[in-house]
Amino acid sequence: MGLELRAIQSPIFSEPLDFTFHAQAFTLLVGSSGSGKSSLFQIIAQVSSLPYSGQVLINGSEVGQLSIIERVQTVGILFQNPNHQFTMENLFEELIFTLENIGHPVQEIDSKIAEVVQQCRCKAILHRPIHHLSGGEKQKAALAVLFAMNPRVYLLDEPFASIDRKSRIEILEILKELISDGKTVILCDHDLTDYEAYIDHMVELRDGQLREVFQIPSSEMTQAVSKEVAS
Repeated sequence: MGLELRAIQSPIFSEPLDFTFHAQAFTLLVGSSGSGKSSLFQIIAQVSSLPYSGQVLINGSEVGQLSIIERVQTVGILFQNPNHQFTMENLFEELIFTLENIGHPVQEIDSKIAEVVQQCRCKAILHRPIHHLSGGEKQKAALAVLFAMNPRVYLLDEPFASIDRKSRIEILEILKELISDGKTVILCDHDLTDYEAYIDHMVELRDGQLREVFQIPSSEMTQAVSKEVAS
């Protein structure tokens, strides 16, 4: 069933959106600047300030009808600016804060943090002040917070805008591992470099409509779409 959009209407889209994203897959969402990618993610995660109508369904459950705790454990969003993700001084405190807020059993918090730290390769930054972290380290920390909530669907809004290629590849490796755990990952970006080895599908948002461009892209197709999106 995956993530279904049913008759989504909003001022940013020319026509109602009806689309189903592949479940348990890594999908890259592309589109020109201003096409509405970020706004679409915010609608899906129910954090949009824009009015809209229609239904967002994940595994058959309407996201808008879920409680806040159920919602964050169903769909998680990573913003382009990771600073928007943090409340506490460091990642360790942030993870404790997050797990307590979603009602994770207190006696299991330490083991859950250890699991998340291993998954996200972030042991070295666990106790460092958030404001001392590099762009790539902040994104890994923000991703760790999402891992702690353990949603079914992960939305990442241009997460690589301010990080180096090494960090980019490392995060892509982490995201790819989510798929084998039965998760759904949808990432939007305008730079298609390095995605060929990681994504399962590509979807384009153009003229207010979503359409699948191809499944596993060749290098030539990746380059062509990169040029088109950049133009």
